Amino acid sequence: MKTELAIYPRDGRIRCVLLENGRAAEVLDEPDCQTIGEKDILLGLVSRVEPRLHAAFVAIGDSQDAMLELGDAPASIKAGQTLVVQVKRLTDPGKGLKVSSHIVLPGPFAVFSPDKPPKRRSRLKLLDDTRADQLFEQDLRRLENAWQQVLDQSSIGPVPRRLLALSDPLITALTAWTGFGLDRIQVEGQPLYADVYELVSQLSPIDLSSLKLHVPDAGYGLAAVLGLSDLDEEIASRRVWLKSGAHLVFDATEALMVVDVNSGKSSRGKDARTMRRLTNLEAAEEIARQLRLRKTYGAILIDFLNMDQNEDREALLEHFRDATSRDRARIKLYGLTALGFLEMTRSLK
Repeated sequence: MKTELAIYPRDGRIRCVLLENGRAAEVLDEPDCQTIGEKDILLGLVSRVEPRLHAAFVAIGDSQDAMLELGDAPASIKAGQTLVVQVKRLTDPGKGLKVSSHIVLPGPFAVFSPDKPPKRRSRLKLLDDTRADQLFEQDLRRLENAWQQVLDQSSIGPVPRRLLALSDPLITALTAWTGFGLDRIQVEGQPLYADVYELVSQLSPIDLSSLKLHVPDAGYGLAAVLGLSDLDEEIASRRVWLKSGAHLVFDATEALMVVDVNSGKSSRGKDARTMRRLTNLEAAEEIARQLRLRKTYGAILIDFLNMDQNEDREALLEHFRDATSRDRARIKLYGLTALGFLEMTRSLK
């Protein structure tokens, strides 16, 4: 599979898009300065502790207090206490975020936690031991320095406030997607290219050779060249068409996301069984991509075309597992029901 990363300005902010075989698979947008993002580290103020709910509530500068499960909190937590927390999960607008006091700083080659031993990224196994150790130690020192800066900042200044913006799209993209496997990193415009070059030099110098500058020509920026101009419309669209003529319908309810697979005008296969099997396999691949693209989390119910044969159902499950294996989120598949529904959850790691 060919993978590349596109980085370009959009409406005054930065957008990073991961492409797999030329199609957008994940999108990261730069939030405005007031928006609290995924995995940001914050200095909060404990507003109250509710043992019956097994939770504490922490003012973090958002419209709603964040919820901190007591299992993710210090044993001595009490109201009025200042506390360094990390965003654990984003929620729907109007609902408080979920946070944890167990901090995790991810890097391309190391993962640092103040209260746990550091972890080595599995991608280091692709290198010889000497080079792998060098990259791990460099990345670990960088993360340890970042944590020390967080501690220094937490002792001064107003409460609540953000201490470290790990939701920065450049940091997130270059941490999650670099370090082997990327065929190309394209960046639009010299100023942005200079920033990305500096970050890649620090985070993943092994990817410097993949870095390419795109200079817009005759108004054709990177989004236009890569066919990403209509990406927002695709993400917001309720209906997604498949090449076969079948289509998917995405409906979000209060409790879960429901995806319906509709055979539509699909003519794949010479008989009904083959048509359903091939359409479901095609749909599984696209659903896996769309869940990443739309940042869909929580419970998900997928209504595949009904299949009577166990071998077809097992093939579909195996194909869907393979399609979701590239997802950075935590995926749990609970299997197909008698009616052909696939139950699953998707959550942040």
